Amino acid sequence: MLGSRYEALLQRTVRFPCGTAILAGVAVIAALVPAFSSHLIDLREATGSEPWRFFTSHLVHGNVTHLLLNLAFFVVLGVLRERRVGTARFLLEYAVLAACVAVGVRVLHSGSEWSSYCGLSGIVYGTLALVLLDGRSPNATGKIKGKMSAVGLGPWIVACVSVKTALELAGGGWVLGRNVLENSFGVLYLAGSHAAGIAGGVLLAAAYRQARAASQPRRNALTPTPASATSRRDPIIAAPAAPERLSLPACPGVRPPRA
Repeated sequence: MLGSRYEALLQRTVRFPCGTAILAGVAVIAALVPAFSSHLIDLREATGSEPWRFFTSHLVHGNVTHLLLNLAFFVVLGVLRERRVGTARFLLEYAVLAACVAVGVRVLHSGSEWSSYCGLSGIVYGTLALVLLDGRSPNATGKIKGKMSAVGLGPWIVACVSVKTALELAGGGWVLGRNVLENSFGVLYLAGSHAAGIAGGVLLAAAYRQARAASQPRRNALTPTPASATSRRDPIIAAPAAPERLSLPACPGVRPPRA
């Protein structure tokens, strides 16, 4: 009962995806105001004293083409995910994915090939993994339909995207060629950001699965069985045995009436 009420309340409160709108709005403002974006971009030498850049650099883009391409995917995936889990958890997932991407770029690209990092593509890859692996879609009544993680193409799509990203990371390029991408977007392509985003999304989906599996036995223990519920609602009271019919031999001294 409580779970169904929570799901119904969740659906009423996330009709408008506030988190997705806020993040997309900040990305647009950063593109329009370069002075603002300079305080958000991830600088290799500034993250120790300015740690917020780990989380804000993904909202900065190299040019309008870079911004529009990332927003086209991020807005769609963000709306799907936010309507599933709510604004607070969606923003928390964004922060986790942002941290994973920032750390992944530093681990997988530890050389001197980059001095600053920006772009939502790593977050897009991580959110895509979450939508596909933890993508139970709500219907109009607020109830939850079947999981895509159990059956469907979700895991296969994540696997294919992971293989593509691993090949790009090993080859140092992209499916169109590294020079084509850099000339179009005006930014250096770091495949490690995509790999770290996918890894973060997969880890979050696995953590959610483990949490649901751990809570399922407790939920089953608190749920009454049909037999026990029936016995509490409609107790069966045995009727007293009917007295035996009196017979003349059983009552000595009683004279039968005369006709």
